[in-house]
Amino acid sequence: MLLSLPKTSKPKQFGILGLAVGVNLILVLVLHLLVSTPTLTRDSSAYPTYVQTITSQKKPQEPETMKPIVATSAPNSAPSRPALVNFEIPDMESLVALPEVTFKPSDELDVHLNFDFSFSGEGLQQGSNFRSQVVMAKPTYQIPPKYPAKAKRNGIEGHITFSLLINQQGEAVQHKVVEESPPGVFLRSSLRSVMRWKFVPPQSGEQWQQVTISYNLED
Repeated sequence: MLLSLPKTSKPKQFGILGLAVGVNLILVLVLHLLVSTPTLTRDSSAYPTYVQTITSQKKPQEPETMKPIVATSAPNSAPSRPALVNFEIPDMESLVALPEVTFKPSDELDVHLNFDFSFSGEGLQQGSNFRSQVVMAKPTYQIPPKYPAKAKRNGIEGHITFSLLINQQGEAVQHKVVEESPPGVFLRSSLRSVMRWKFVPPQSGEQWQQVTISYNLED
């Protein structure tokens, strides 16, 4: 390579020429080193490698078709229809003859209760604890006594007489059995009824009243 230099003195020319030659030599040496140096290869093992695996499904297999099964023998025949059963109920009147039952009026008993209201103005017998006299009073409300079932069944008749103490409200607060025939037969039924009766209140204080109840049976 030649360089055009201005005219100078000879020593300066030789100095510049030597410098240019040195620079060119250096450039040639550098180019030689670049060409002669082997190419560096990267070690693939020194760097992580990303691997992507792509998979594809195989062609789906076609399902095997089932061949129809042919029966070698005919199926059993359907069962025969059951016979009809007659559920009709026969007329019971034609099978059973019921006897005629007649009721006679003589089999019934008529029950009559007679109430005998007998009052006395005289005092009670001597030795009695009742000092007041038995005076006449009228019942305003009555409950008929029931005829005892055992006495009715056995055909027993009778009567019972009470002495009742009547208060200002017209109620019987005490009782006394004066007479009973037969004893112990009609006491409970008559007493249960008489003690619930209402009477005309006395004018003053309390007064006694005598009541007789008769039990009679009629055919």
